[in-house]
Amino acid sequence: MKYIFLIISIGYLITLLSGCRSNTAVVTEQLSDEVYSLYVPMIANKTIIPDIDSELHSFLRNEIILNGRFTLIDNRDKAQVAVVAQITEYVKQPIPYPTDTDNPDFYRNDTTKWNINAGHVDEHYIGIAVVVMLVDPATEALLRDTTIHHHITYFTITPPVEDEETARARLFERTARSIVQWIDE
Repeated sequence: MKYIFLIISIGYLITLLSGCRSNTAVVTEQLSDEVYSLYVPMIANKTIIPDIDSELHSFLRNEIILNGRFTLIDNRDKAQVAVVAQITEYVKQPIPYPTDTDNPDFYRNDTTKWNINAGHVDEHYIGIAVVVMLVDPATEALLRDTTIHHHITYFTITPPVEDEETARARLFERTARSIVQWIDE
């Protein structure tokens, strides 16, 4: 059972390590230049990690404001488009290196060489997947949807040292920026 979980986890990490990406699944129309008001309800959290929905929600609202094209509306009925989002995955994984190597990059780039029980853990991987839907508030019609994937790594011993909270803020800022760029396409 433990090996099945390890194999699934490594397969998932390989998929996420392949890079940040955005996949548009359904596109019925692009947002016109006449769309200027957005409603952003609280983000749904389908993971077991508490409070990441409110953190990402704050970053998303901030990125929309910084973008400058859109106005945030607090009433769904008065907005032209609702931005509905759901965190579907959040992964945190240590990246261990054997203590007897002079080349940690050799291990970082090949997940088959990761061994949680050997060596020391200095680098950590965190990744997120967010489903984003643009919905017409009047008709509840789906205008567009996509899944945004992002990941980062951070170090806990070797400078620059970063804790998970700071790294997560960096991850959420990048994710929110990608969402706003996708909305503004």
